[in-house]
Amino acid sequence: MNKALTFLFSAALVIGPSALQPQRADATSPCLVGQYLLRSHGYTISVDGICGKQTRKIVLLWQKQNGLKADGVIGPVTLRSLMKTTPTRPAKTVTVVTVSVGVEQWHQMALTVGWPESAWPRLSCIMQRESRGNPSAKNRNSSATGLLQILASHHPNDDLFDPATNLSVGLAMWQTSGWQPWALPSHPC
Repeated sequence: MNKALTFLFSAALVIGPSALQPQRADATSPCLVGQYLLRSHGYTISVDGICGKQTRKIVLLWQKQNGLKADGVIGPVTLRSLMKTTPTRPAKTVTVVTVSVGVEQWHQMALTVGWPESAWPRLSCIMQRESRGNPSAKNRNSSATGLLQILASHHPNDDLFDPATNLSVGLAMWQTSGWQPWALPSHPC
């Protein structure tokens, strides 16, 4: 085990499960460490430090598969279990995406307007990159506006500063073009 991961694990045990509230995580968050380890074991999981529904579901699966108390919490016992087993792929392939509380606040609204839960990890990454969760964001070099920086010039009748409208227009774009409108090779999600 490398020294950085040992430090993260040790710090997570000191902090304990009380740090699992949805919030921006620091590098010692048990949630962030657990997500990192789950990802290194081959699970498809966002490494964002936010222990939401997706993380809880995967943690429950891990706990059941490894004979642990299945409570969905990344506590000391679950972290130790993740550390003791051999990852299926090297941990160095994991990319940590820090999603701010500003982005996480739009999670439920995205689901309400029709975005699938499975799209949230990438959608939240795009939102973090494009607006940092600020619905008033405006690109000074184009007409890109709102949470997903949608071109207002292409949607003149839509109030793209309204978060629900921005997410709805973004959903329609995604349904017809996939992630292509937000593809930035230099800053992938």
